[in-house]
Amino acid sequence: MIDLRSDTVTQPCDEMRKKMATAIVGDDMFGEDPSVNELQEFARKITGKEEVLFVPSASMSNQLAVKALTAPGDAIAVLKHAHVYRYESGAAPLLSGVTMLQVGDKRGIISVEEIGNTIPPDDQHYPPLTLLCMENTHNGQIVPIDNIKKLHEYCCEKDIKMHLDGARIFNASVATGIDVKDYAKYFDTVTICLSKGLGAPIGALICSNKQYAKKIHRFRKVMGGAMRQSGIIAAAGLYALQNNVQHLSMDHKNAQHLASGLKDLNYLEILGPVETNMVFVSYAQSKISGEALQEHMMSKGVNIVVDEAKKMIRLVTHRDITMQHIDHVLEQLHCFAS
Repeated sequence: MIDLRSDTVTQPCDEMRKKMATAIVGDDMFGEDPSVNELQEFARKITGKEEVLFVPSASMSNQLAVKALTAPGDAIAVLKHAHVYRYESGAAPLLSGVTMLQVGDKRGIISVEEIGNTIPPDDQHYPPLTLLCMENTHNGQIVPIDNIKKLHEYCCEKDIKMHLDGARIFNASVATGIDVKDYAKYFDTVTICLSKGLGAPIGALICSNKQYAKKIHRFRKVMGGAMRQSGIIAAAGLYALQNNVQHLSMDHKNAQHLASGLKDLNYLEILGPVETNMVFVSYAQSKISGEALQEHMMSKGVNIVVDEAKKMIRLVTHRDITMQHIDHVLEQLHCFAS
C-alpha cells in the first residue's frame, strides 16, 4: 500500500529495529537509562539548547512548553491552523489554564504588527499575553528566518516568551540549508518529533534552557510521560537523528515530482507552493466526488485522506515513498479522470 496520508505512517527500517533490540537500558525515571541520555545529549548538541527531555509525543512536548512558559490565567498567541490549537484536544486551556488567541496566516507567518494588535490592553479585564507559539514547517510551508528574527526582537521587548513547534523543523532545515541551531536559538523551547519524517516509531524531544528544565521534568511526570526502560525507543530516535535527516531532501523531491504531475489534471488545483513534503490540492472547482476518488485510489493500492467538507486533499511524502510510487499515484489519478 502506498500511504500518502501522513509522514507519521513511516515504518522503522531494519537497522533501526536492530538498534532498538540491542539498546542498553536503565530506569529513566532516575536518569539512569544510557540510551535515553545519549539521545538527549546528541539533541543538545544539534539544537544548541542547554536541556533536552525525551517524551512520548510531540503533543506532550508542546503542552510541557506551554506549562513551563505560562501561568494560569495567561493568554498565548497561536496560529489559526496550528497543531497546538486545532489538534491537541484543547489541551492548553485544560492543562495550563490559558486563553488561546489566534494569529497568523495559512503559511504560518505572523507579522510584528499582528502580534502588537493581539496583545490585550494592560487592564484587569484582560489576560496578559505571555507566550507566542510558532510552527515550522507549517502545513509544509517554511517560515522565513527573517520573520522569526523580527518576532524574537519584538517579543523580547514585550517580555513574551516564544515556543517553536518544530515537529518538522528538520524539513525546514534541509530545504533551506539553515542549521537547526540557528532556528532554535530564537525560542525558549522547541519541540522535535522523531516519529514523522525522521521515521522513528514513537517519541519526541522538548528542548529548552536550564531555567525551565526542572518544571518541564516535573510536569512530564504529571502528564504521564515519565517512562522506565525507554532506551528501547530512544535508540530508534537517536538512529533517526543520526541517519535519516538527509533523506528528507528525497521526500521533498518526491513532493515536487508529484506536484509537477498534478498540473496536468484539470480536476485538481494545487494550493500554494510545495516547499517540503506536503502537497495540498483542491477539487472544489470540479464535479468529482471526493469519496469516489478515495475509493478508486484505495482499490489501486493508494491510501489518501479526502476532506469532503473543504473539497481538499493533503498528500504527504515520506521515507517509505519512492519516485516509482509517485508515478503510480499519478497514473491512477489520470485513470480516474478518464
